[in-house]
Amino acid sequence: MTEPLGLRGGLRRLGTGLIAYGLIGLVVAAIGLGGLVWVDGRFAAIRHEVDAALVQRATTMRVAAQVLRDASTTAQSFTVTLDQSARALSSAAGTITEVRADLDAVEAQLRSFSILGATPLSDAADDIARIASSMVGLDTRVALIADSLNGDKAALAASASSLAQLADSSDDLAAGLDPDLIGAPLEEIQQVMSLTLLILAVWLVVPALGALAFGIWLRRTLVPRARTTD
Repeated sequence: MTEPLGLRGGLRRLGTGLIAYGLIGLVVAAIGLGGLVWVDGRFAAIRHEVDAALVQRATTMRVAAQVLRDASTTAQSFTVTLDQSARALSSAAGTITEVRADLDAVEAQLRSFSILGATPLSDAADDIARIASSMVGLDTRVALIADSLNGDKAALAASASSLAQLADSSDDLAAGLDPDLIGAPLEEIQQVMSLTLLILAVWLVVPALGALAFGIWLRRTLVPRARTTD
């Protein structure tokens, strides 16, 4: 008996549909593989750009930290100079006070010196009096300068401490910008994305190849044959 023509026609159409499905599946899989390559390359480029930017910024932060630390060291050393200057000026103010008192005493002694009622040293006493007068208030002004230097020393010491803290913060920020800390997770994400897209592409290729092979087999098996008669 001959096979029913309707069944053979249906199977041939099924084979044609399977071939079409397989071809479409392969095209979609090819597009997916192309997308996989593009996404992987693009993600790798972005990761390299991020790594380069992080390295640059980390280097900048380390340089800034070093500059801040140098400034802190300089400010700290200058506080020593200010302290020594303030002490020297305080000592100078005390010395000026003592010298003025000594000049007043010398002036009094010169004026008290007399010979037969004459005071031959009065001119010298006048000169010493002028010197003593010119020193009036000098000790106070020098003491004020010393106090101002002490205030500047305290402010500069606080600035040195703040600069040192800022330098430490910059170092910590530079350490946080290490490409190994950020690049490694990005690389793991890239690998997961690539593996996922590859699995999806394979998931499309396998049934597409199976459908294409089965459709071709059906088409070849169900080649139209001449009808036979009893």
